[in-house]
Amino acid sequence: MVNKICVTFDIDWAPDFVLDYVLDLVKKSGIHTTWFVTHNSKTVKRIIEEETIEAGIHPNFLAGSTQGDTPDRVMNKLMKIVPGARSVRTHAMVYSASISRMFATYGLTIDSSLFLGGMANIQPFVTQYPDNRRIIRAPYFWSDDGEITNTPKWEIPTCDGLKILCFHPIHVYLNTSRWDDYFLFKEQYKKFPFPEVVRKYTQNKRPGVRDYLNRILETDRMNLFTLRGIEEWTKRFGPNS
Repeated sequence: MVNKICVTFDIDWAPDFVLDYVLDLVKKSGIHTTWFVTHNSKTVKRIIEEETIEAGIHPNFLAGSTQGDTPDRVMNKLMKIVPGARSVRTHAMVYSASISRMFATYGLTIDSSLFLGGMANIQPFVTQYPDNRRIIRAPYFWSDDGEITNTPKWEIPTCDGLKILCFHPIHVYLNTSRWDDYFLFKEQYKKFPFPEVVRKYTQNKRPGVRDYLNRILETDRMNLFTLRGIEEWTKRFGPNS
């Protein structure tokens, strides 16, 4: 049984000063993590080049996507930003059988677009396609936006199975603990898109996303994997080992 924790980030078009902050925080821990990329920037290039990071893609297939007006254009754009990407998580969990087949065509091998919040005994499973192409589906277990939607408990996962955690850099930066804080920041940032404005909305009085991430990064390192690490595990032991 795959019984690991994976720390992942959906960068969701966060500004560079936010990405720099979270990247430096994670680098200090020495933990290997997976980041799903939505766009290109100076800091995104740092993320892609960082040896402790596996860079995947985060395609937005919703109407009005800034990444492209067709699925192929979205994929072409992102694969140029992250050449050789193997991992993918779709924005807003948009998914279909044709999208999964398209991922295999582009050489992606591991997909984490399915959310099974808090489910014990999650295991990666394989979808096989022609020409020996396959997608390892690795559902994610926890997300920061899901946690703050309910009454946050900030519990370290202890159940058996694969536990992929989904963080968003903006929530780490703000140490978000409730949506009201985030929405207030977002409204102000539209008017004044500067780091100084954002800092006013970082809160430390209540436990939040950054606090939780720091606790995760302090857990047993032997149980922390990237999604690429899960792929290597399934090659050695099979998806149901």
